[in-house]
Amino acid sequence: MKRVFCIIFLGIFCFSFFACAEQKFTRFSKNTIGPLNVIGIVLSENADSAKKIMQDSLKKQMRAELQFPIYLDPTYKQLGGEKAVDISFFGNSATGKKYESEVDTVLALKANPAAIIIVDRKKRVRGFTQALFADWGELGKLAEELLLNLDGKEIITIDSKAPDNEGISTWQTDLGKERSKKTITIDFGASKLYWYKYLGETIPDVKIKKLESGEDATLYGAIEGKVSAIIVFIAPENKGAYNALPGSASMIAVADGLYKYFTLGQAKPGSKLVSNAQPDKQ
Repeated sequence: MKRVFCIIFLGIFCFSFFACAEQKFTRFSKNTIGPLNVIGIVLSENADSAKKIMQDSLKKQMRAELQFPIYLDPTYKQLGGEKAVDISFFGNSATGKKYESEVDTVLALKANPAAIIIVDRKKRVRGFTQALFADWGELGKLAEELLLNLDGKEIITIDSKAPDNEGISTWQTDLGKERSKKTITIDFGASKLYWYKYLGETIPDVKIKKLESGEDATLYGAIEGKVSAIIVFIAPENKGAYNALPGSASMIAVADGLYKYFTLGQAKPGSKLVSNAQPDKQ
């Protein structure tokens, strides 16, 4: 039994080590673009617990950098222990919901370890993923297209396939959702549950706190008028959630990459001049 546990633990550790390697992004345009607004919302029992797990587990053990601004949802409440291996159907865990929090409920995230949400200047959700193995190149291109502000209407060309019959979709965009409506499918109505609830719609506002100062804040205040990448992740001190931390860390590595390459500007300009771009004035 101990040997099996060690093998599982080693597998999780190795997965988290490789998954948390910095995600690198490239640009396709040579236009000047403004910075992407990357923010994190950590779900935890309180600020002290969040800081402890972020420092001891996510940063030290799993090498997450967490350089972007982070807010706190202190309403996290553990409902059940996370499993080392779990299966999701239509976005819901087969072994039951593991936690609840105000941010998770308001944003309809269904208690997954982490999620990345891309919103435009009008607070509309344009991209969404909770998968550990999404197409990160497409994610970077989506962010760049929104920053370019094509035709002044924030048009995107990034399509996404409809989720499969088990409700699995690694990456979703509002364009993919709109195009799927034009395709006739026989799914007994289940596909209505496959797409993220707010994809293509205005993301709801929710109360949060600044992690370091404890000051009250709101999601709208954090993203107002900016193309934003929002990563929501768990970092509770409750031991029942430890198995889910590698999932949080792997998604944080993606957010770290977005922050470096599109906020700090480490992504070198590409070769294509986009003539219909109307980016924000610098």
